[in-house]
Amino acid sequence: RPKFWRYWRTLPAAGTIGLYPGGWYQDLINQYCARKVSRAMLEEGVLRIKAFEHTLAEEGTLIIKLWLHVSKAEHRRQLDGHRKDPLVGFRASDRAWVSPKDYNAYVTAAGHVMRETMDGKTPWFIIEGGDDNYRRATVLGTLRDALRDHLDARRALLKQRQKALKKAAKAAKKQKRKDKGDGANTAPTTPRAKSVSRRVLDT
Repeated sequence: RPKFWRYWRTLPAAGTIGLYPGGWYQDLINQYCARKVSRAMLEEGVLRIKAFEHTLAEEGTLIIKLWLHVSKAEHRRQLDGHRKDPLVGFRASDRAWVSPKDYNAYVTAAGHVMRETMDGKTPWFIIEGGDDNYRRATVLGTLRDALRDHLDARRALLKQRQKALKKAAKAAKKQKRKDKGDGANTAPTTPRAKSVSRRVLDT
């Protein structure tokens, strides 16, 4: 199957919201840090992601990408605390947790991928994730602002298209009246005129 087949199947319908923890980035970065893919394969994956996101953005999809950053020390503290938490401690495998020794490599790889996949239509928002209250407030504020700006832009685009359609319809109606008037003012050719024209041409 195509690389992004599983994401295409689950994309939210128009007017709805979809959440993708880790998104289409986590597997690629994890595999690169685990040395399961080469640098060339990482760059190929980045190009696939950019093409995928640009396709969605061109169709009017709002893409909000959040990176919740924590320091190495905070990451270690959270890792130890979460392992004992029955609500979040379960994972399919130990590799689902990024161990502290992988922290630098993971952040470096993630930083490269974010720089390569960030532009005006598919921006990244980097948020300090160490403090729960700050993280939640910032995430919610970011979502609110992005949704508001997106809806405002879509409304402006819709008004612009409606205005263009009205202008085109008005011009077409005006041209139709003009063509009808020109047809009414054109005198039919009389048989005598045809005869004279024919004799002139024969001579």
